Amino acid sequence: MEAFINTQKEIVWFHKITEPVLEFLSEKTILPEHDSGEKLFFSRFVTLLLYFYLQGVDSLRSLVTTLKTDDKVEKIGLCPIGLSTIHDAFCRYQIDLFKSIYVRLLQTFPVNNLEEFKELGRFILSDGSVFPMAIGDLWAEFRKNSRALKLHLNFELNQMIPSCFLVTSGKGDERHALSKMIEKAVTYIADRGYISFEFFKMILDNSAFFIIRTRKNLHYQTIEKLPVQLKDSVKFIFFQATDQLVKFDADKYQITYRRIAFRTRTTLFVIVTNRLDLTTYQIIRLYAFRWQIELFFRYFKRTLNGIHIIHNSQDGVTIQFYIMLIQ
Repeated sequence: MEAFINTQKEIVWFHKITEPVLEFLSEKTILPEHDSGEKLFFSRFVTLLLYFYLQGVDSLRSLVTTLKTDDKVEKIGLCPIGLSTIHDAFCRYQIDLFKSIYVRLLQTFPVNNLEEFKELGRFILSDGSVFPMAIGDLWAEFRKNSRALKLHLNFELNQMIPSCFLVTSGKGDERHALSKMIEKAVTYIADRGYISFEFFKMILDNSAFFIIRTRKNLHYQTIEKLPVQLKDSVKFIFFQATDQLVKFDADKYQITYRRIAFRTRTTLFVIVTNRLDLTTYQIIRLYAFRWQIELFFRYFKRTLNGIHIIHNSQDGVTIQFYIMLIQ
């Protein structure tokens, strides 16, 4: 096969890039049971979307033109396809088909665990990020005169890869989204948007853990003061640190949690966790890694151009995001 495309100013083989994905498309467990697509069936639709992103096409309309003018598309199994046919495919195929491809990729190409966290357990960074939408997209409710969707993402800290996500309207509740993705024995690291004692209890009921930044003005009763375990090399960075077992006045369940507070420069951070086995420094360091998910959102929006939504339905956006992660 001689088809190739220009990606980041380097000539690369399209079939080599997409080979791991296209191999899955021959498996019956991946393909839809009843594929009603004639000209744009499922495997060709996936190939088309991979071509769209790897070729750097700026819109679906431009893609339609490229399919007519690029003499290489036939060699990678594509052909001229109309815009309405492409839009129909976004609505015809179930999200789980694309999710299964992504999950298989994660399973087939395991990334080595970071040695620093291997002995401490599995950690997932959780957060949501808003993407603007067209004003007519009524499902993407956000503000009075604007529409937006929210990408709720779980980012595997041990392997530095996204593990799963949900797409909701811009008003989608982050705690509710995470509750649909929670897994046993995982420690979830999140910012203040996840504060809720009901939510903390739900995590406990699912045999999971959390490290979440909380507000500094929450009233509590000290049960026990714990020794502050910090490395000497970081004591000038994290100072006025305290480590305690507490019960919060607003918690109707009166569960004992661990409260760690410290200052860095002029900012006071307060972290709540149910991980009692880690040192003070390990908790602080793990929370500091939360910034990695912010960096990924920036990469996803700007470098991968995820801010450019190519299909305005909720399922269509989810399919788009899966393809972006698969490529």
